[in-house]
Amino acid sequence: MIIESPDYQFNSPVGFLALEGVNGAGKSTLLSKLSSYLSNTYEHILTREPGGTAFGEHIRKVLLETAGSERLPLSEVFLFAADRSHHVATKIRPALDQGKLVLTDRFLYSTVAFQGYGRGLDLDQVKLINDIAVQGCYPDIIILLDLDPEEGLRRNSNPTKNVVDSFEAEDIEFHRRLRHGFLEIAENYNEPFFVIDAAQPADEIFNQVLPLINHWLECVQTANRTQ
Repeated sequence: MIIESPDYQFNSPVGFLALEGVNGAGKSTLLSKLSSYLSNTYEHILTREPGGTAFGEHIRKVLLETAGSERLPLSEVFLFAADRSHHVATKIRPALDQGKLVLTDRFLYSTVAFQGYGRGLDLDQVKLINDIAVQGCYPDIIILLDLDPEEGLRRNSNPTKNVVDSFEAEDIEFHRRLRHGFLEIAENYNEPFFVIDAAQPADEIFNQVLPLINHWLECVQTANRTQ
């Protein structure tokens, strides 16, 4: 569900936040700004999917450096699910159990967008596989950076960029389906999504997100005190 107010009433928050959006939407930049903001007060970890663990880095290499035409869409789903299952079990959940905040660049919603909407797989099947992988570990809040995919690809077209991402080689219609998918996911999933216009300058995006982040932090602290 899409939330409008930064004063959203979180239900038993655990300290888990995810950033989502099309390629080039600015997730890494916002994640860095949030980490700097939290660094002096809150113990936290930054992570990503795929590749948040050593095991996941092997899967990331396969997924991002192998041409999409060489993979079956359902094979992609299971590769992402394997990474996600290991990620949750060995990194995310242990950090949350230790009282740390967890901020991740992408989570299960990207698989729904990329393989469900982008590749055209059955959305219910993709959701079922994701649910099995995460074993009940869902973010308190998802910040969706919404951006025209053409602008996102333009941002990522820097010739000096060393990162390989086979998904960026897909045609523009694929990326438009991703954007549409993310917005539908935000409307239809039970988890709260805060949707923000990612065409704005990075500092403005951070300033717009900050009231929600502060309220979320207060709710997490309250939940921890009552446990």
